[in-house]
Amino acid sequence: MVRRLLSVAVVAGVAFAAIPSHALAQGAPDDPYDPIVCESRTGGVEPSVAPKTRKVKPGKAAKFRVRVTNARTWCPVGVTNPIKVCVKANKSARKALKLPKCVSLPGIAYQGSRPARFRIKAKGSAAGKYKVTFIVKEKAFGGKAVVQGKAKATIRVS
Repeated sequence: MVRRLLSVAVVAGVAFAAIPSHALAQGAPDDPYDPIVCESRTGGVEPSVAPKTRKVKPGKAAKFRVRVTNARTWCPVGVTNPIKVCVKANKSARKALKLPKCVSLPGIAYQGSRPARFRIKAKGSAAGKYKVTFIVKEKAFGGKAVVQGKAKATIRVS
């Protein structure tokens, strides 16, 4: 077994990247089994929402479960970066519904999944059909959040 040493680029006291020393020396291609390579790439995180439609009365709440799955094919080891699941809606839906705050999830293992639960309350004056979108963001290398996927659901208030 070859022991890999890591080189860390430090600029102004901040460590930017950990690069395997063999990659620096040989110019080796990305190794899919190298956890450092896996952590530096984003994508392959798929959300699904259940149920797709929920019927509620004014003043009551609809509950949804968003399951976030790590479906990366290029990274068979390691976990994803931290994930945030948020709820977005158009202006009329934001006036009629009380949207919850974002839910943070820790990293998800290869081919694993984690649920995020949301409770969306219909205000007393709400009536009609409203669409909401659950947006999954992953913290990318460097701290910036990147949108990975969206799942849509409908709330019928009657």
